[in-house]
Amino acid sequence: MNKGHNSTQRGFSFIELLTVMALIGILVGLVIPNYRAMRSRAYDAAANSDYRNLKTAVVAGSSDPDIALTYILFGYEGPGSLPGSLSGATLSDGVRLNYVFLLSITTPFLRFQWNLYELQHTQGSFRYRYWDINGTLTEQRIAL
Repeated sequence: MNKGHNSTQRGFSFIELLTVMALIGILVGLVIPNYRAMRSRAYDAAANSDYRNLKTAVVAGSSDPDIALTYILFGYEGPGSLPGSLSGATLSDGVRLNYVFLLSITTPFLRFQWNLYELQHTQGSFRYRYWDINGTLTEQRIAL
């Protein structure tokens, strides 16, 4: 009796290999869209977190009525801390601060305060905008 290789033994057939490749392709096709959506949500979460931090820094800086806060900033991109009186807020990597306009005027007869800023992640799907004119607050989440 011959104990070597049997000539009737074979590997996988071509149909079996094609079936396995098709199943792997279907699974990859299901995973990739979910991965892209998950990344987009992560980018938006980073922008939203930076938006909240900037809101806290603006409120902290403008809460003292004796300080006249005026600040204009355009096109600042993270990562890093914001300059000047907004140094309490930082931007994450890829988050772009489109503009900041802060104006606070206090006189014995009048107090005028206007805060406006907008930021977004460069690869995210939303833009976050904050308006505050003399205590009338509008917060917007705008789809890109």
